[in-house]
Amino acid sequence: FIIMGNTQIAIEVIVALAVVLIQLFFFYATLKKINLLSNLFPSKNLDESFLLSSDTVNGQIQTIKIDSQLYSKDFTEVIESINKYLKKNQGATDFSIIKSIVERSIETKDNAVSANITLPLYIGLMGTFTGIVMGLLKIGFGGGVTEENINSFIGGVVIAMVASFFGLLLTVINNSKNFKEAKATCDERKNSFYNFLQVEL
Repeated sequence: FIIMGNTQIAIEVIVALAVVLIQLFFFYATLKKINLLSNLFPSKNLDESFLLSSDTVNGQIQTIKIDSQLYSKDFTEVIESINKYLKKNQGATDFSIIKSIVERSIETKDNAVSANITLPLYIGLMGTFTGIVMGLLKIGFGGGVTEENINSFIGGVVIAMVASFFGLLLTVINNSKNFKEAKATCDERKNSFYNFLQVEL
């Protein structure tokens, strides 16, 4: 019985460690997406030196000059989309359409974070239920309600609850701190970018 108890505890510890590792994987994967949202716009403000004028049949058209080596891939893609719009609608630029292009890019990053940010919590809950089920199975098929089985069950539940708490902690850190700060940074830099577009274009 002692050997069986030690074996079950070892299995429960291994399961708990596996759950924690999976939680950490999704935590850092989500954190990476949060950082992409935070760094979508450049930290320094753009100025008139980033405008590029080119002669066309109907006069001049202004586009935004961008160096893909200095800015993020996502920001470069936003600028490329805006420039395509500016070239096709020279002389009739609608800021609301440009704003829509920018907001769609932000929404895509926002949704990517929101879809995965609670995964560590749910994985922790799955680990808790797994620990409880394993304990109940031992009671049901391993000798009934004995002191040893009860102690083993409680030990498994404690290990599972630790994994669940760890998942809750990681979710709170990403959701209440990292994601909130990233959105605030994104909004601040976005507004500076809008000011640049409204003034210079």
